[in-house]
Amino acid sequence: MIAISASGRSVEPIEALRQLKPRLSIGICCTADNPMEDHVDSLIATGCSADSSPNTASFVGTVQALGLLGDALSGQQTDFSALSGQLDNALSSVRPHIGKAAHMLLDRTSVDLVGNRCAFGIAGYAALLMREFARIPAHSWATHNFLHGPMEPNNDATAIVLFGEEREITLAQDSADYGIPTVLITQSQAVQERRNLCVLTLPAAGDDLIGAIVQAAVAQLLVVEVAESRGFESCNFRYRQNDTKIHS
Repeated sequence: MIAISASGRSVEPIEALRQLKPRLSIGICCTADNPMEDHVDSLIATGCSADSSPNTASFVGTVQALGLLGDALSGQQTDFSALSGQLDNALSSVRPHIGKAAHMLLDRTSVDLVGNRCAFGIAGYAALLMREFARIPAHSWATHNFLHGPMEPNNDATAIVLFGEEREITLAQDSADYGIPTVLITQSQAVQERRNLCVLTLPAAGDDLIGAIVQAAVAQLLVVEVAESRGFESCNFRYRQNDTKIHS
């Protein structure tokens, strides 16, 4: 079992470890000195202790740690040495267009974020950022699940953000034609913008995991632009809870 918590104090993964009692358990956290350390056989510390709220660096670090762990288990080898250059190229490519994309998401009553495979995880992460930083109701969907009804409430007062190069392309085009403000984040070089559709085109990543990390960075940039345009320059939770973390 792999348990993930940036702080190492999240109640749910630690309770899952207690209940399931797996034969082998690995934790992934920012640092090693935390309550989760007492509940796993081995703990991977990403070193991303200096982070923003909501998490940015630690999310990317966790995804990379999962990739390295997967490589170790499978005998494969992801070329993470290419990641820095991929990020620089992608952010340089989308930065001139990020303001337009953010404008399409401003003052929406809700935003659906959609992707498949690795991009489904990034859609979930981007939805979290949208809720916690930009304070816009947001939800994530796997691409084909989204087609089975969840897209029905959308209209010109909502928005859709899609990650991908397959069914996501025609879905983005159709959504725009239906009058729904739509942002497509894609490695495809063949998609043209149209009314209600902003396309953030990324360089080809050559690897799904590298591509997911690049998508996450672009999502961060997009949500920051939306949040700042809405007057939120930092993320401060309004509703604090006292039972989501283990304090000792």
